[in-house]
Amino acid sequence: MRILAVDDDPVILDLLTDVFCIQDGYELECHSTAESGIAALTEAKYPFDCILLDIMLPGISGIEMCQKLRQTKAYRSTPVLMITASQQVDLMRKAFNVGATDFIAKPFNGVELNARVRNAGMLNDSLSKARLAEHNLDELTQLVKIRFDESISLDVIGTSDALEIENRLLRFQPGCYAMTLVKLDIFGLWGIYCSVSALIFRKCLETIAGTATDVLNDKDFELAYVGEGRFVGLILGSKRIDRNALTEAFNTSLEHVWLDQIGEIPSPPKGKFDFIAGQRIWSGLSASNKLQDFIKGTKTHKSFSASEEVSLFSRLEVKMQSRSNDDS
Repeated sequence: MRILAVDDDPVILDLLTDVFCIQDGYELECHSTAESGIAALTEAKYPFDCILLDIMLPGISGIEMCQKLRQTKAYRSTPVLMITASQQVDLMRKAFNVGATDFIAKPFNGVELNARVRNAGMLNDSLSKARLAEHNLDELTQLVKIRFDESISLDVIGTSDALEIENRLLRFQPGCYAMTLVKLDIFGLWGIYCSVSALIFRKCLETIAGTATDVLNDKDFELAYVGEGRFVGLILGSKRIDRNALTEAFNTSLEHVWLDQIGEIPSPPKGKFDFIAGQRIWSGLSASNKLQDFIKGTKTHKSFSASEEVSLFSRLEVKMQSRSNDDS
């Protein structure tokens, strides 16, 4: 099992070397900075199976390095275990938001650490097997119709399902919390939906979602796609949100990445951040109810079943043929 460890404490690196010895089937490579660790990942002939990251590093932090790893195809799902002596909840939340798999507290127990890494290795093996079927899955996805009004769970770190956000809010302890409920409307998405395959449409949504999460990266947020070109979510904290600045940053960033990621469509759609409500202090229950009511109240497109769609287009075809015969 190939392991990359990045920690600026030489004592920790020595301990890791003792725990993960070659006699037990481990191949450990140690680095003291994120910069040298990233270079090692880039230059490696064979990919690493697990990555151990100190959360606090000089220069690029462990959280920033984890985020960079998740943006690469090779390490998008590789287990990343964060090593930390900090008990700060916000710090841990940020690490999970950028894709950390687990935490290991300093000082760590060698037996527990070994078990955590072995479990991570088993997870990586399972993910590798799943990736082997990815090509077939993509082919099947092209055959699956995505409805324009459908809420879709996207494979983008920082996004989740709207129901998951509501349930998280309901688990908040009783009390009042500073948060802002936001929406992101994407204009021009209906035309894209009508002109591309389901696979490309999903790719468009994931590119849009990835851009939005990058713009919100310095905030404690959650975001979900709820259909009809709309994302909803929340931003925790008392700091006032500049929706115009978010909108400008989002559109600029989307313009920059669009052609590289979506070659089938020459121009990106436009987006606009706005507030779902002006209120900034909520209980978990009131925020969950407000999100739920907002989502239900903004569905504007009528949904048809597959059989209804076939019937609708059949009737339309008959009507168009009848007009054509009348004209002739």
